[in-house]
Amino acid sequence: MTDDGVVRADEHCVEVVGASAAPGATSDVVGGLVAGLVRGPLRILTGVACGPVRVALSARPHPAEDPDPGWEDVAEVSVLAGSRSVLRPGPVTVADPGGRAAAGQERLDAFGPGWYRLRVHARGRDRRYDHVVEDPVEEYLVVAWPQAEPQPARPVAVGSRTARGASRTWPAVTARGALRSAPSAVGERAPAVTSRPDATAPDATRDAVARNLEAMRVRSSAMTDTGHRLLAQRNLETVTRRHRTPAPLRVRELSAQDAPLAQALLVWDPGYSERVTGAAPAPSDGERLFAARPPGVGADAKAVLGFFDDASPRDGQGLVALVDLVRGYPAPDVAFIGLLMVDGRRQGRGYGRAAYLLAEDHVRRAWPEVRTLRLAIVDTNAPGAVPFWESFGFRATGQTKAFDAGLATTARLYELRIR
Repeated sequence: MTDDGVVRADEHCVEVVGASAAPGATSDVVGGLVAGLVRGPLRILTGVACGPVRVALSARPHPAEDPDPGWEDVAEVSVLAGSRSVLRPGPVTVADPGGRAAAGQERLDAFGPGWYRLRVHARGRDRRYDHVVEDPVEEYLVVAWPQAEPQPARPVAVGSRTARGASRTWPAVTARGALRSAPSAVGERAPAVTSRPDATAPDATRDAVARNLEAMRVRSSAMTDTGHRLLAQRNLETVTRRHRTPAPLRVRELSAQDAPLAQALLVWDPGYSERVTGAAPAPSDGERLFAARPPGVGADAKAVLGFFDDASPRDGQGLVALVDLVRGYPAPDVAFIGLLMVDGRRQGRGYGRAAYLLAEDHVRRAWPEVRTLRLAIVDTNAPGAVPFWESFGFRATGQTKAFDAGLATTARLYELRIR
């Protein structure tokens, strides 16, 4: 059975819902196309940042024949349908990151619960890479058939630049979520250098020197990063003019009295909490958002900005996104972005990009001493978050630390120089 439909991608992905990946994977991404093998949910990585993509589903009783050479990227994974541990229970299908599938989509687990082999095909991912689109420019075919036992995930074809880039972006991780290679710790000081690493130096010294040189290279690319942000803003303005993203958004600094609004936003995007903590949002998460701040940081250094679309109030009084900011952390000229959250019912419309650009503008105007924006991305949320933040010019610093808010994972620091 085959069914064609349109699903909205957001943060460079759509999700395979209703199934969990086979245990024992040594990499969280296969073929630059399917991610979430170690820490779900399973995601199909898209070229577009957000917007509609065309998806066809096919469930077959026997293994599929060799893929048509017209598909640029192809990857296979084994999934378990009917598992109680799946993050989004229900029929196995392809949905947007908020869990909404195309109307009338057939289920991939058409032959009952158990193991299935999924072969994911993609083409067109380079056409509008990192853009917000109004019409589908990418095509996907997901073929499923039953299998007695799971088999290792494997890339079948890696033909697009998007696939090759994605394969380099997300590091290989073990089934326990720890890096196979030992990263540097957050706060580690690399030796000051003015030349290339000495081949005779100890391995640790050469690694630290290389990281320091990379940091210098990133700082020297400020003009390129500014260009990325200008392109992102221009693309957002194009979408806004065509009325896909209501504009302008109204910005208001939220207070603890707005905790119910923040809680509603968290509840409407449960996927984020599941990826970071392994559980649905707790009833008190909205209140904790306003109370949480780094040790030694005063309450006056924290700002939670709310972004309202008054033309589409629904419930939540029109709050569509929020950004949590900390001024002067960890240094006086740095502002830390603790969270950017978008209403799950409104994802895929450019609200996240609009919220970030408005938040950056707020920092530039209200906090003149801030020269750098910093944030942390955990590995379990990386497939969607990394392309989103890199599209604005954020770059990894090489600094990492262990992170455990319910899931043992690794947090990686990213920075952007704004002045």
